[in-house]
Amino acid sequence: MAIAIYSNVLDNGGISKFVYNMHHAFQKKNIKSEIVTFSADTIYGNNITLLSCTNHGNRIMKLRRFILDKDIDSIIANTWFEGLIAKLAAVFSGKKVKVISVVHIRPNLWGFSKNDILRSGVAKISLNLCDKVIAVSNELKEALIKEGWVNKKKITTIYNPVIFYEIKYHKIKYKDIKGKKNINIAVIGWIQPRKAQDIIIKAFSEVKDRNFTLNFIGGVEDKTFNDEVLRLIEDNKLKDKVKFWGARKDVFKILDQMDILVSASRGEALPTVMIEALYCEKPIISSDCDYGPKEILDNGKYGLIFKVDDYNGLAKCFNTMVNNNELYNKFLSLSQERSKLFTYDKAVKSYLEILK
Repeated sequence: MAIAIYSNVLDNGGISKFVYNMHHAFQKKNIKSEIVTFSADTIYGNNITLLSCTNHGNRIMKLRRFILDKDIDSIIANTWFEGLIAKLAAVFSGKKVKVISVVHIRPNLWGFSKNDILRSGVAKISLNLCDKVIAVSNELKEALIKEGWVNKKKITTIYNPVIFYEIKYHKIKYKDIKGKKNINIAVIGWIQPRKAQDIIIKAFSEVKDRNFTLNFIGGVEDKTFNDEVLRLIEDNKLKDKVKFWGARKDVFKILDQMDILVSASRGEALPTVMIEALYCEKPIISSDCDYGPKEILDNGKYGLIFKVDDYNGLAKCFNTMVNNNELYNKFLSLSQERSKLFTYDKAVKSYLEILK
């Protein structure tokens, strides 16, 4: 079996992280895997083919040639449009190639509305032409079915491969968070409106009785929004309580230095960083956005949840967690067990059941 993992672009974003992780997961199981892309800001590892091309017709023909040259049996595509290109390339190759389309984000973030009849129609046709559609969370799967994007018999859920390391219980036995002089808070993700760093700044401007450092880890995607975040930091006199790390690859190493992960996202699908935090035994405070966070945290069993854009609720969750050792350590003790849902071997097994 030879599997191609196809993404139009490789960058430092979440879909690219899935591509690299899936590739690595297959390789660890000695399954032949290739990454193919048409644009790359970053390339890590081997068995990666860059087919420089911007014209969609040429992309189809170049991908067709790649299928034949590499003797590809299956293609894992990301987004509905890549699924369409992969399906057409597979047909023109003359080979029997299975095409799977992985949906990572909510339909309302695909760049067009459901009222855009032409593009929404093509998206639906593309998804249903694929041999299988994978949603990265159950909530996302149910939304795709309910909104009529894909036939329910065509779609299933497979969690992304995030954890590649043996889970050893427990690196952290107990932490006196109530007595800690300074709380290190991880905020991981691109600086952009959907990640809602503005809500985090507003929330922590209300925290008066505990010392903390907000650690923003991730690059800037939206400069205008980044300027707004910087202004909020200045206006609320939080400059000495904020650290910007920029885009980083050593997330696990950074998380080891943190006490809590905070996510205020306005929309997700399956936020990888929350799974990484579970593995690193870092209690989580998250918004209840669609989709993914509530599913990962099992509606509050594995972390605290507040309403989207409710900065008062976030501040309250933070104060509750850091002033209650019993609650904090309960989440700490449960976190690694929860992370077992997202191991690479589970993902590989699920994909192989579809591809074989």
